[in-house]
Amino acid sequence: MRTYSLKELLQAKDLEQIRNTISGFPEFEGQFVEPIISSGECYHYVSNGCIRRLKQGDVIGMIRFSQPFVGELIKRLQFQPKIIIPVDAFYFLPKIKETPVTELIDKDIALCYQFESSNEVAEFYVNNECNYKVAIDPFFNTKLIRMPSFRLDYIGGGSHPYIVLQSSKEQITIEYHKKEFSTHKFKKGDAFYFAFSNGSHLEYPLKTSPTSTNNPNYKRVSFSLLPQDIELFATESVTAIRCSFENGDVPLDLYPENDLASLTLKLYFQKYKQALLECAVDLESQSSENPLKIEEDKKDEPTWKDSTCFVYLMKDESNGFYKIGISNKPEYRERTLQSEKPTIVLLKAKEFPTRTIAESIESALHKAYSEKRLRGEWFELDNKDVDHVILTLS
Repeated sequence: MRTYSLKELLQAKDLEQIRNTISGFPEFEGQFVEPIISSGECYHYVSNGCIRRLKQGDVIGMIRFSQPFVGELIKRLQFQPKIIIPVDAFYFLPKIKETPVTELIDKDIALCYQFESSNEVAEFYVNNECNYKVAIDPFFNTKLIRMPSFRLDYIGGGSHPYIVLQSSKEQITIEYHKKEFSTHKFKKGDAFYFAFSNGSHLEYPLKTSPTSTNNPNYKRVSFSLLPQDIELFATESVTAIRCSFENGDVPLDLYPENDLASLTLKLYFQKYKQALLECAVDLESQSSENPLKIEEDKKDEPTWKDSTCFVYLMKDESNGFYKIGISNKPEYRERTLQSEKPTIVLLKAKEFPTRTIAESIESALHKAYSEKRLRGEWFELDNKDVDHVILTLS
């Protein structure tokens, strides 16, 4: 990243005339930089300026001179030097109020930053806008992560839905324009699939119907993140998002607006991962306190193939999720899970003569409800599904 000063962005003849004007016309009370930030394609607004894709010759500011009022007239000099972009690139333009030229030239204050790569743009944006804070919960004396949300544009079918991160709640929110998405009715049961650069995929079924936003033209859908998901988001780039509709409508695919969008998302999660590690959150395991952070089942011992074995169905009443697993002693398995999470109850268990047979039945049930799998042996089943599983285990 390189920095440009006002001197470098003015033509030499204009700079010379400014210097002559400042020294030769002391009666002029104002020589001001007038910012013009309407040029170019805006990539991001940040707290102290904006990042824009600009072309060589774009004007980002102008110098103007004025005398004190003479009656109702303001006398101006005939020339208005322009502040011109030198080459095509991404630039950061700080917010500048009308500032005296003499002060700017004397102090050589930078007016913009040119980025040499997409990496620099993303790092600049994330480092300036996505700084996290760690606070202490006054009631439980635990650390809380406060991270600002940020917006990325993803393109799909001519529309521009926003990807909004609300990581203090460990959520991803997708906001979409109701008119542009009028042919796609999101509802509970639909799912979002994230594809990553390493070929991995994550599925997020919607737990609720869309909700309203502060903008009446937009609605939002949200889903929660697991710690290991954050690890994946921080390591790989999101290459596409697919919206899958339960009613059989054609899936809607969303793609990052540009490489910067994917890169910024990854860098944001790297910062979020850093915040989690500072709060001693283990990204490799799950916390039983969060109903979506479901611990993978640890198979019972012994695992003799010729011993009788049960296939069971359990429910976590705190979130409505169901576990289809096998155990030599399902009641004991229920108690061990309840020690970690008291809301887990055993609904049904069926004994089979060998563990091999039990494993084949368990595998068949997992395959039958694979589209409703959350993690490992946990599924989000409806009442009809539960009745079918219980009938199978009767």
